[in-house]
Amino acid sequence: MTDLEIIKYIAAPSSAALVVVMGWAVAHYLAQRRDRKTKARELSTEYLISAYRSLFRVGVERFIAKNAVECENAIADIQLFGSLKQIELAEKYTKEISNEGSADLTEIIKELRQSLRSELKLSKANDEIHFLKIDVVDKQA
Repeated sequence: MTDLEIIKYIAAPSSAALVVVMGWAVAHYLAQRRDRKTKARELSTEYLISAYRSLFRVGVERFIAKNAVECENAIADIQLFGSLKQIELAEKYTKEISNEGSADLTEIIKELRQSLRSELKLSKANDEIHFLKIDVVDKQA
């Protein structure tokens, strides 16, 4: 068997197999990386939606003590998962609460809403935020 035949029957199929195995490894690595990014984005979105709802409830109640733990958790989640602007607004809110005893949530709620709508590929909403508070009155009392 000549050197040319050895290359033809052994080396060529071996290199093709090596290329296939390397291609599979690279594809597997890229798929894992994509899956990790997707999972992180889903987790972040889930926490920010929860933060949005919590802060919205605080805005509706207009009395933070009723929802203090929820509000604290929402601010913590924003500082962990939020964008730089959202973190900045959360810090501004906490400073105002600490210094003045009250603060306006409208800015941070607007920013969360726009960001989440964008992440979820929903159309852009207007900048108005409307809070709804329904008090149920017991007619028996």
